[in-house]
Amino acid sequence: MKPQSSSTAVWKTAAVVIAVVVAISVVGSVQAAAPQNQIVVRDQDISSGVITIDSVTAAQDGWVVVYKNPNFSGGDIVGYAPVKQGVNTNVKVTLDARRVGPTATRAYALPTLWVRLHVDNPVMGLFEWGLRNLPYNDAPVVENGHTVTAQFGTTTSQAATSAAPAALVTTPAPAQPAASPAPAQVSTKPAAKAGPIVVKNQDLGSGIAMFDSVTAPQDGWIVVYKSPNFGSGDIVGYAPVQQGVNTDVKVTLDTKRLYTGANRDILQPTLWVRLQTDNDVKGLFEWGLRGLPYNDSPTVVNGQPVTTQFGTWASQ
Repeated sequence: MKPQSSSTAVWKTAAVVIAVVVAISVVGSVQAAAPQNQIVVRDQDISSGVITIDSVTAAQDGWVVVYKNPNFSGGDIVGYAPVKQGVNTNVKVTLDARRVGPTATRAYALPTLWVRLHVDNPVMGLFEWGLRNLPYNDAPVVENGHTVTAQFGTTTSQAATSAAPAALVTTPAPAQPAASPAPAQVSTKPAAKAGPIVVKNQDLGSGIAMFDSVTAPQDGWIVVYKSPNFGSGDIVGYAPVQQGVNTDVKVTLDTKRLYTGANRDILQPTLWVRLQTDNDVKGLFEWGLRGLPYNDSPTVVNGQPVTTQFGTWASQ
């Protein structure tokens, strides 16, 4: 009988060991599959006013926020962009160039910027971390007892600064030798710029649409559509604008929706733009996206919505 009991005990012990090993393996696989939080960003030129973060891995929907100071206070924020749960690649963030780039009192751009990952609570799609008098609800993501942060160095290209004066010099130059055509050109250009939305045909290879100026009767949004139907399903990008004249407005576009064709390699040749108000929840774009209501209605001037269009191409 003893040999039998001994044998049974051995088999039971083996079964327990196997069960423990399986349990550990299952736990290990679950931990490996769990999403982690991470930011990957390189040093880069910020002359365009837009930075690109190589990848942001988020355990939940949230925000990637750029700070000019490692104190990470609300007053140090110079840009932010939404991120989805999972891996987000080539995330573009529009910066407040006045706060990070060269100025009259500062010859160079801030040499270092810091990035931190935040959650999106409780109003989804609204960045709530002290800006526009909003509460501090979208707290920093914490993993292993630490916030998820990164930093990168910045530069500004001289090409960008030299190109602007060249454009200013060459525009009036032809007007002086040509006495009669010049007044006609000068008189039409201000008329075009007097419009609420001023935008040129442009290269969208960067994924950013640039607007020379947007004049808004109240705080609102400049919204880019891929169709003149102006349906919420046609929206490919939007950016906030303040009451008054907004210059050099940048809109980050959803480039995946701009291309058509079997291989998704044909760029939409024309995009349409509409000015919309900011109603109900301030700072939250409410026009059908992410299941939100249609509260931010089109801005109407003289009985007509404020719209325009521009041509596009993409450099290789």
